[in-house]
This record gives sequence, C-alpha cells and structure tokens, in this order.
Amino acid sequence: MGIPPSDVEVLVLNGKDKVKKFSADVIDYFAKARILFNKHTLWLMCPFMKKFDYEVFKSFLIPMIDFFVIKKEEGEDWLLYEAPLAMYFFNSSYSDPADAYIAATYAMLAGDSLGLGSCMIGSISPFLEHSGKKIKAKYGINKNSKQGIFIIFGYAKYKYQKAIKRSFGKVIFSNN
Repeated sequence: MGIPPSDVEVLVLNGKDKVKKFSADVIDYFAKARILFNKHTLWLMCPFMKKFDYEVFKSFLIPMIDFFVIKKEEGEDWLLYEAPLAMYFFNSSYSDPADAYIAATYAMLAGDSLGLGSCMIGSISPFLEHSGKKIKAKYGINKNSKQGIFIIFGYAKYKYQKAIKRSFGKVIFSNN
C-alpha cells in the first residue's frame, strides 16, 4: 500500500437493515452450500483430502454453517450481529494479500477514536472468494476480488475495565 492508489476496495453496509440483508443473503448461500458441506460428503471426500483440511471441515466449517443457518431460522443474526455498520475490505487481483487487512485495521483504529467498538469477521470472505458470484454481483463486489475481511462497528453495550490479555502463539528470537 506504499504506492497510491491502493488496490483495496471497500463495500460499506450502512444501517442495520442493509447489514441484516447482506447477512441473510450470505447465510442463505451457506444453507445451499450445506449440500456440499456436510458430514456425508466429507466422509466421501476424506480419501482425497489432507488431514488438516479434513479436520477444518469436520470441526469448524460444517458446524459453523449449521450454526449460522439454525440461528437465522430462529430470527437471530450471528454472522454480522445486526451491526449498524459493516465494511468489507477486499483486494483486487493486483494487490498484496495483506493490503485489505492493513486498511481494515486502520478503519478499526478510526472507529475506536470515535468511540465505536469493532470486530473482524473472517468467515465470509472464503465463501465469497471461491463461490459467491451472485452475492458479489448483487453488492457490486469485483468478481475477481481476492482475500478480504469484514469489520462490524457499533457502540458497545458494556464498558469493560480491562481488556482481554492476549499473547502470540509463539515468539522466536533469532540468534543468527
């Protein structure tokens, strides 16, 4: 992102109704994807998959899809949480994969300076990237777009005295 103009593009969903509609469209797509992503097809694909991929599908992807679809049927939006503002930062075919994440991080910092809470949502982009052509077309997302990240913004319901203590998975000091 050092040389302007940036190849990062942004979809802005301003208002709970727009965010909820987008979320519903994505979850409806998830519901259709359940035909391909379920325990039975996973069992059939198992001999052709790497162990790591199998575990991701079994322990994360399939339960995630099921959860979002069930919650939507119950009238709840657990994908974008009915946020008043959602922004999708995504890369063009020419940009560095990190560019969208850098822009999204700056948006989070800007939101924080305005007193807004924010959260990155990474579960949508892989579906849009690989097979969400109709959703991309409906919302004006470049059909050739690559990796991206959603950020949802809103005013915090609760004020916390302390932040969650975070750490890296591993820190390595080079002796070379």
